[in-house]
Amino acid sequence: MKKKLIIILTLFCINTFSQNNNSNLNDSLMYKITSYINEYKWVFWISDEINTKTMTKLQIEANEKIVFSGDSLLFITKEGRKRISLIDTITSVDDAETPSIRVGSKLLITLPYRSNGKYKAGRFYFNEESKKRITLLYNLMLPLSDKFRKDEDMKINNEPELFKKIVEQYKSLENQTISEEQRKFIVQANQLAEDKKYYDAYSYYEKVLKINPVSYPYAYYNMAILKENIKDFKRAIMNMKKYLILLPNTEDARKAQDKIYEWELFVKK
Repeated sequence: MKKKLIIILTLFCINTFSQNNNSNLNDSLMYKITSYINEYKWVFWISDEINTKTMTKLQIEANEKIVFSGDSLLFITKEGRKRISLIDTITSVDDAETPSIRVGSKLLITLPYRSNGKYKAGRFYFNEESKKRITLLYNLMLPLSDKFRKDEDMKINNEPELFKKIVEQYKSLENQTISEEQRKFIVQANQLAEDKKYYDAYSYYEKVLKINPVSYPYAYYNMAILKENIKDFKRAIMNMKKYLILLPNTEDARKAQDKIYEWELFVKK
């Protein structure tokens, strides 16, 4: 018994040390990121969903130095406090005129325009120094994105098996009809999808499933297609697998499985 207790305590200490070590590494990285951001002037576009066509309405001016909390950047703005997590998909937009960094669908970071003696089509070009700054900041942020991808990949891969257990639990319940509240969200999700507001449509289907995760299987099919539209093929596969778990003998089962095969090709690239 004593030996078993020592082993448990040892494992606990190792786990605690590992968590603290990871936390310290993240704090050190976030400190470097915020220090570099505060060293220069940047332009931030913050929104529930970045849309380049309406960017002029989304620019946020940070009134104070940007700080961090955990893995998030904190912006103090005229509109209040804005918190954006960096544990997200971070991509570099390598554009000749507007090089920038995109964090998920909520934050776009770039530098103020500089003429540098060049002007074309009503827009200023960035000089080489500006591009280097963008690249350096992107490289600082990238480890957080890698961590996100690894964690998300593990979660996505395990999700269908976990979903099978949820389905088994709900099978014992008698009432599996669609509620009126679910119907409202389904109608709204369908309209948002038709308007090509894919992120919003996805979130409304999530509301449907939060009420009951098995009463409307077609939500998973539609969510898979929404993810295909934004080229998030891993989540498209995950949702389509859930659809087939609920309706393995559906008429379009062959079509659904073939879509999974198709998306797997893009995931491997």
